[in-house]
Amino acid sequence: MSYVYSTQKKISYAAPIINPDKICGKFLRYPYSASRMAEGGMRINGIYKSSSINKPLVSIITVVFNRVDKLERALKAVLNQTYDNIEYIVIDGGSTDGTLDIIKRYENAIDYYVSEPDSGIYNAMNKGLELATGEFIGILNSDDWFGPEAVELSINKLQETNSDYSSAISTYMNADGVAGFVFTPRYFSNVALFSLQPCGHGTMFISAKCINAVGNYDENYQIVSDFKLQMQLIQHQFRNCVIPKTIHYFETDGISTRRLEQTIEELIKLLQELDNRLSKSETQAIIYLTWGMPFSLDQYREIETLIKRPYYTKEQKAYLTNALLEKGLVKSALRSPFCRVLEYIKLANNGEYYRFLRRCFSLIKQ
Repeated sequence: MSYVYSTQKKISYAAPIINPDKICGKFLRYPYSASRMAEGGMRINGIYKSSSINKPLVSIITVVFNRVDKLERALKAVLNQTYDNIEYIVIDGGSTDGTLDIIKRYENAIDYYVSEPDSGIYNAMNKGLELATGEFIGILNSDDWFGPEAVELSINKLQETNSDYSSAISTYMNADGVAGFVFTPRYFSNVALFSLQPCGHGTMFISAKCINAVGNYDENYQIVSDFKLQMQLIQHQFRNCVIPKTIHYFETDGISTRRLEQTIEELIKLLQELDNRLSKSETQAIIYLTWGMPFSLDQYREIETLIKRPYYTKEQKAYLTNALLEKGLVKSALRSPFCRVLEYIKLANNGEYYRFLRRCFSLIKQ
């Protein structure tokens, strides 16, 4: 053929060693199910992939169910990457709308696909992890797409910084292809407990070492398990690197957008799982503050209480303080807004800046 897809450029006929005791690379073909509709890809024909010097194998997983109108864009975004050592795995939940026909159209460039019913998006992602033999793993949802250099930029940065997982900027695109808001990576630290998702999940490339250490996606959650995985990476103190460029594009008709109420309920449950000292009302206040939702006086007081607790770090308190200041929520409890600002500076910075400002104003009065 005159053109070779990124997934066809480095192949091997030697099967990789599977790791039945690990999460990643447990299977080369998924165990048979009586409800299976189809299975295929290069692995079926004895074609495999492996890492080489300075060229780690990258596994990309796409999970899909009845997205005939979107899937081909995602497939092409992977197959046309500039990076040339990619293993592509597609997990279909038993689509009946023509999605499977699109997958079969590209099966000579897909390493492995399987089509059968699953129990949800994270169950499908976990199946993909078990089939992934790459050193690094990325997830591309069927509604999303990569820029052509997404993998190359990410792997280069991971190698330059000797990091365990990467993140980058994600940009929202509307139905007319016009760019909207951008999701910039932030707070890969304990601050993420309050600031919520550190980055767009679709921008991440995570080492198999990390996945094997922290575990797979928690299927007890239907929407926020990717955020839980991010928090686990932070808790295990794995090293993150950031690519300061948009590599991932998305639309807002995903499951979390369509089920806002359920998303909030799951976040409340997850935040309490991550920190059992948080009450339900406190977690709701955190979510409303961070997401810019209508904010009550009672929720304002909940955040005040969190800021005063001795066991949260200076950085966590500073985040909550700045979030209140940015939203103008510092004007009702003390006699003047200015006094309120000083009080929050005191809380966020353990009194250091507060004492400095008090000294300045003492000098001015003299």
